[in-house]
Amino acid sequence: MLSEYQRLKDAIKDAFETFPPPVITKGLELSDDQYEDTIAFRGKKWTELTVEDFHNQMYILGSVPDRCFPYYLGAHMHASMVEGIFFSDAFGMIFDNPLLSSQRKRKPSFASMIIVPYLSGKQLDVFDEFLKYSAPKLPEYHRSIVEYTRKKISEAR
Repeated sequence: MLSEYQRLKDAIKDAFETFPPPVITKGLELSDDQYEDTIAFRGKKWTELTVEDFHNQMYILGSVPDRCFPYYLGAHMHASMVEGIFFSDAFGMIFDNPLLSSQRKRKPSFASMIIVPYLSGKQLDVFDEFLKYSAPKLPEYHRSIVEYTRKKISEAR
């Protein structure tokens, strides 16, 4: 019987690994600043990225085109499971963060706008499982944000 850790790691791989590395180009989808934020990520398989990569580029999940969001979310979850580090600045920025909204010209409910519409039902299920698994490993403040996001995911279904 698989442990909860191994089952979730396999579920992340199954739900997100099929995405090829997205092509990110300057122009219609991204401003010059957003494009620069993606340099370290372009062309990498999601299994090659680390939590430190996401920590060093805290705006990455808000800088990539929306169509690329599932790919990089899967990469972050995979890195978190492998490394046992369940939070980075980039991960924190996906949760209804006013700084992200103003810096990246997104409307305030970024989590519900991006997470829900751009993930398949299967990916939403896996993301919710990941949040449930990682919440006890996070500081209290982040746990409350994770629970809020889980509630939003549940409401969107």
